Amino acid sequence: MGVPAEGRGSILIVCTGNVCRSPYIEHLLRNELTKRGVDDIDVTSRGTGALHGHPVAGPMARLMATEGLGSDAFTARQLEPSDARGVDLVITAERAHRSAVARVAPRSLSKIFTLRQLDRLLSNVDLPPATSSGTPVERLRKIVGLAAAARGVFAPSADSSDDVIDPWQQTDSIYVESVAAMREPILRLADALAPAAR
Repeated sequence: MGVPAEGRGSILIVCTGNVCRSPYIEHLLRNELTKRGVDDIDVTSRGTGALHGHPVAGPMARLMATEGLGSDAFTARQLEPSDARGVDLVITAERAHRSAVARVAPRSLSKIFTLRQLDRLLSNVDLPPATSSGTPVERLRKIVGLAAAARGVFAPSADSSDDVIDPWQQTDSIYVESVAAMREPILRLADALAPAAR
């Protein structure tokens, strides 16, 4: 992914294989931003141990299809250091992924959050008002700064509550559980980035 084009924002999503959680977050967030009229923030995903070239896992692809999220063109890609450099925000499925991204792109540390951690932090800060809040890209960068500052105030989770369960090769019910843990935080993030379109 690397440095975004001038005037554009960028969000990188990271999980392990890049075939379950991160494709879901990528597709749903992109879809929700598009629905809200946001077309200047690029969303992509990678895996720390990607099943390179593989499609979205069957059970996840079926769940995505029920939400109108097409995944036919998707193929998994391995996280490279350049992917995390220069992006505005990195969202990971688990704390272990957050650490993995920080190891390959230490200068991006302040911009790396688990999905659930970011959701928790943003629920504790005063987001910029919908009026006079700038472009979605400006708002994205402001929100990342607020979350980074809040991380120093609100203690990190000491358990696995900031992680989204990995459904890979598990039962369909675990896939449903995983999606349920991701969906609302993604919708709230989309709202935060484009509040005027609610």
